[in-house]
This record gives sequence, C-alpha cells and structure tokens, in this order.
Amino acid sequence: MNSQPFKEKSPLIIITLTFIGVYLILFILYQTVLLLSHPDFFSILTVRAVNGLFHLTGFPTTWQVVGAQGDHLAVFLDDRWIVNIVEGCNGMSIIILFIAFVWALPGGWTEKLRFSVAGVTLIWIINVVRIWILGLVYAYRPQWFDLMHRVIFPGMLYGTVILLWIYWARRVKRRWQG
Repeated sequence: MNSQPFKEKSPLIIITLTFIGVYLILFILYQTVLLLSHPDFFSILTVRAVNGLFHLTGFPTTWQVVGAQGDHLAVFLDDRWIVNIVEGCNGMSIIILFIAFVWALPGGWTEKLRFSVAGVTLIWIINVVRIWILGLVYAYRPQWFDLMHRVIFPGMLYGTVILLWIYWARRVKRRWQG
C-alpha cells in the first residue's frame, strides 16, 4: 500500500484539525462568557468605544443597556436611538475565526501571538468605526442604512480579515519554503 498520498495531505489535515480545535475552544469560551454575563464584556467595551468616538467627533451621545435580557446596548443622539449593539455586532465571531486561522498555520508562538493581537486590534477598531458610521448613517441618511449594514460594511470587515489571512499565509509559506 502506498502511503505517499496521505503524507502529502497530512499538513492540510493537521492545519484543518488545529483550526477546528482552536475555533471550538474559543467558541465555547465565548459562549460561556455570554451565558454568565448580560451584557457581555466585549459588547460593553465596543459600545463604550463607539460612544467615545461619537464624543471625539462632536456628537453628544449616551449609551445604556436595554432589552428584557439586558443583552442590547443602545446609543442615543439627542434622545434618538441611533445604534443598537447586540452580541453579533461586537465583532467577536469574526475575531474568533481570525485567531483560529492564524493559530492553525505553522509558526512560532510569539509570532502568532503578536500577529493575533495586532489583527484582533485592527479588526476591532474597524468594527468600532463601522458601528460609528452606521449610527451617523441611521441618524442622517436612514435610506442608506440597509445597504451599508448588510452589504458594504460586512464586505469591508470580512475583506480586511481575508487580507490579513492572505498576508499571514504568505508569510508562513515563505518561512516554510526557506
């Protein structure tokens, strides 16, 4: 029996299994956080940053916890509700995918840790700016909101993650090939 095809595929299998393992661990940890706190720390951090960005740019906003379960965070501009941050808006789902991909590929621990922290920071900042812009769009050009929320900004956020993944994969490939 020829074991050559398996040997050729074994790095891909290891990468895939590592990705799934890291993803599941982070997903379970995040779901545990969500079960234990309403609202969760990541959403509070995000709404505080969005509110701070509004203030920095001259918009006197406030935020508060809303919803029967305390799982929605609302930002108000002149007593108008302009932003609603729910669990899916805080960027953690895409951040978990990003980290799982980085840690699935070969590389040193410190390099992976540095790139993960840099990438997570970039993704989170882009997400905060996304929510801030969506709030402005909702307040001043509500007819553009659905297009921005459902098409343009998801494309930008996922596009950023894909570009980071490509950068990381090329960097790892160069090291692998010598």
